[in-house]
Amino acid sequence: RNKANEYTGPLITSFITSSLKSLDEFYQTTNVGHAIKLKDGDVMNLIKVMNHIKDMYREEDALILRQDEIFETLAHNDKEGVPGDKHLKQLKKIGANIRQLKEDIIAKEKEIQPMEEKESNLYRKVIAEYEESLKTYQGGLRKEAYYFYKSGLELAQKRLADVTKDLD
Repeated sequence: RNKANEYTGPLITSFITSSLKSLDEFYQTTNVGHAIKLKDGDVMNLIKVMNHIKDMYREEDALILRQDEIFETLAHNDKEGVPGDKHLKQLKKIGANIRQLKEDIIAKEKEIQPMEEKESNLYRKVIAEYEESLKTYQGGLRKEAYYFYKSGLELAQKRLADVTKDLD
């Protein structure tokens, strides 16, 4: 009889191992990612840290659910006589790491709040200036004769020829 489909079979063992590994990988990448040292005006790293914080909040429920799934699977296997002490110890360690990571992320979020606000205001001004220059440019285009469909093609081709002649 094939044991692969049984609840204590090799598929469950590989599920537990891979799940623990994925939880640990998430912890490692997020821990490294949120711990980046930020300098004043370093927007790229600020965005990376903010993305890691967002990942933690987005994945938090799934992480808790995955830990609960592994714990219940290990408890069932223990009742069936399959020892899982090593996996249970690893699960507790990963769970403690993730809880500590959550606390660290909350602290980091408070730490970067002023920098985030400052950069946000700065780029909001830059974007507003760019939009204003774009409106001015579009207004200037409307004054040109080639902006209008009826006379536009001939005048545009003539202007392109003039510009090409000046460049040559």
